[in-house]
Amino acid sequence: MARATPSTLTSKVFALIDDDIRMTFCRCIGVDMSDTAWQQVQLSPSRGGLGFRSLSRHSSAAFISSLCSSGFGLQSSHHLSQAIETFNSLVSPADAVSVESLLTSSVSQKYLSGKLDDRVFNMLLNSSSVADKARLLSVSSPHAASWLSVVPSENLGLHLDPPVFQVAIKWWLGLDTSEGSQCALCPGSTLDHLGHHAVTCKYGGDVVSRHNRIRDILRPQQDRPADILLPNWFLDRTAALDVSITSPLNPVTLLEAGVSATAAAQATEARKHQANDPKCSELGWVCVPMVVETYGAWGKEATAIISSVASRLATSTCRPKSTILHEIYAWQQAQLSLSRGGLGLRRLSLHSPAAYIASVVASDCSSPQSKHLLHAIDLFNASVPNTDELTITSITTSNLTQKLLSAKLEDQQFTKLFANASLPDRARLLSISSPHSSAWLSVTPSPRLNLHLDPSEFQVAIKWWLGLPVSQGQLCPQCMSHSLDQFGHHALSCKNGPDVVSRHNRVRDTLFEFCQRACLGAQLEAGSSLGHEARQTRPADVLIPNWELGKPAAIDLCVTSPLNSNTLQVACVTPNSAAMQAEQRKHHSNDAKCEELGWVCIPLVVESYGSWGPEAQRCLSRLAGRLATQLGQPKSLTTNMIYGRLNLTLIRANSRAILSRLYV
Repeated sequence: MARATPSTLTSKVFALIDDDIRMTFCRCIGVDMSDTAWQQVQLSPSRGGLGFRSLSRHSSAAFISSLCSSGFGLQSSHHLSQAIETFNSLVSPADAVSVESLLTSSVSQKYLSGKLDDRVFNMLLNSSSVADKARLLSVSSPHAASWLSVVPSENLGLHLDPPVFQVAIKWWLGLDTSEGSQCALCPGSTLDHLGHHAVTCKYGGDVVSRHNRIRDILRPQQDRPADILLPNWFLDRTAALDVSITSPLNPVTLLEAGVSATAAAQATEARKHQANDPKCSELGWVCVPMVVETYGAWGKEATAIISSVASRLATSTCRPKSTILHEIYAWQQAQLSLSRGGLGLRRLSLHSPAAYIASVVASDCSSPQSKHLLHAIDLFNASVPNTDELTITSITTSNLTQKLLSAKLEDQQFTKLFANASLPDRARLLSISSPHSSAWLSVTPSPRLNLHLDPSEFQVAIKWWLGLPVSQGQLCPQCMSHSLDQFGHHALSCKNGPDVVSRHNRVRDTLFEFCQRACLGAQLEAGSSLGHEARQTRPADVLIPNWELGKPAAIDLCVTSPLNSNTLQVACVTPNSAAMQAEQRKHHSNDAKCEELGWVCIPLVVESYGSWGPEAQRCLSRLAGRLATQLGQPKSLTTNMIYGRLNLTLIRANSRAILSRLYV
C-alpha cells in the first residue's frame, strides 16, 4: 500500500497503525515505554532496533523507490514532489534527494530507509547519556543483534522463555530492569536500571556459567590459558582461544565505549594479550582473545576467528559422492507410493501424462488423434517398458484409470531402483514394499493415544526407511565391540542394552491389547504358571483359548532382520524370506512343547522393516475379523488399524534404539 499510494494520503492511517503496534508491543513486554525507547524499537536490528519500522516515517521512501523502479512520471508527478519533500524533512541535509538525483541514480527502498534510520539513530545517540551511548554503539555493532534472527526451537535449546524474553527486550532497549533494589547475592550493592551490576556481579555463579556456556558452544576444553585449543590453526601453530565477556558500561571503559563501538571488547583483547602472550609463546601457541560485550558486540579478533571457522565449516560439509548417490536414490524411493516402500511424494512431471490420458479416456471429450493426447502417450511410453506402452487403439478399447497408469510408472521406477541397489538395499526395498510394511505411515498422529513419533524419532525413522546413513560408523557405546553400520542393523540387533527386549515387549503388549478388545480371553506370557521347564521355554507370548479346532493358540512373537548375514542372500531376492525362515525356527523349537500342552504353535514373525510372515498375516487377519465384529466396523478398517499400530510401535522402538546409540 505504501509503495502504491502517495504518502500524503496515507499518513493519518499509518500513524494510527503505528500507535496500535506500539500499544500491542508494550502489552507483550509488560511496560509502557518512552518515546525514546520506541524510536529504538523502530530501527532495524543492524542499528540496534527490533525492526518495527514506522509506516508513517517510511511511507515516503517506499513511494519514491516504487516510482523510481517503474520509471513512470518522475518528472511530472505532483505526488512524487510531495513525497520527496516529506522524505527530506526526515533525513539530514546531506542525505536529501531531488528529482534530478533520482533520474541519474538507482535508488532502492532499502537505501532510503537506511538514511531514515541513520537520522533517528544519530538523534538518539546525541540525546543519550554516556551509558546509553555505550549501549547503543554496542547493540548496533556487527552481529550484536543476530540473536533476534534465530528461529526459536525448544528442542534445540534456541528459545527464550516469556519472562526471560521480556527482560532481555527491556535490557536491550535501555528500559528499567530493576527498581533500585538491593542485589540478593551481594548485600550492599544496588541493582542499576541498565542491569550492569546484574550481568557483572561475581557472586552466584552467573558470570562463570555464562562464560562456560558460550565456550561450550564451540568446543569444551579444560586446559588453561585456553578455553578452546585449535591445533594447526596458523602456520602450524595451535590457536589458544580465551573466551571473555565484558561490559561496555564498566567505569574503566565507559568513556571510550560512549564514543567508539566495541571499545570495551578491544580494551579487553589488549589485557588478554598482555596476560596470556608470554605463557602461550612458551607453549608454542598463538593467543586469540575471544571477547564479546554483554550486548553481543564481538571484538575484532573474535570476529576474524569466527569468520575463519565458518569458512572451514562450509568447506568440511562438502559431501562425498557416496552420500550424494544415497540421497538421489532415497529421493527416488520417496516418490514411490506407500505400497512400494515410498512416501507417496509422487513426481508431477512423471505422472502428469498418466493423469491427462486417464482424464481424456474417462471424459471421452477429445478426438483420438488429438495432438495433446498423442504427446501425452509419447511421454508415458518413454517412462515404461515396451510391454506397458500405450497406443490410441489400446486406450480406446480398454478402461484405463490413473491409478493403473501410475502403477505402471512406479513399477518401472522400482525396477530401476532395485537394479542399482546393493544387496542390503535390495533386502530393505523388498521388505518395506511387502504388504502392510508401510502401515505406520498411514496412522493419524495422536500423542494422547500414543500414536505419534517425536521429531527426532521421525527423522531417524525416515532416514532409516529410505536407506540414508543413520550413523557415522562410530563404535557402539552399548557393546563397545562393533561399529554402527549406516543401515542401523547393528543398533536394532545389538543384545547389549534393553532395546531388543523392550521392542519385543512393546509390540507384544500392543497385540495383547487388541486381543483383549476382541474379547478373546487372551493370557500374557502363558507358561509362567507351569513348571520350571515350561517357564524356561515359555512357548507363548500371548495365549488365546479356543483359537483353532477348540485348541488354544500359543502366539510367539519374534522380530527378525532381513539384513542378518544368514538370511541376506535370500532376503535380497525373495520378499519375506527372513520372516519365513524365522517361522520355521520357531516351529522347530516350540511345536513339540505346544503339542505336549495341547496348544497350536503360531509364530508371529515381523521383520524389522514391518513385513509380517505368512502365518502372522493369517493370524492377524483372523484377529481383525473378531475385533471388527466387536467394534461393529468393516474388517478392512480394523485390519489397517491393527497393522498401523503394531508397525508404529515397532518403528518407534527401532528409532529409539538407533538414537540411544548416537547420543549417549
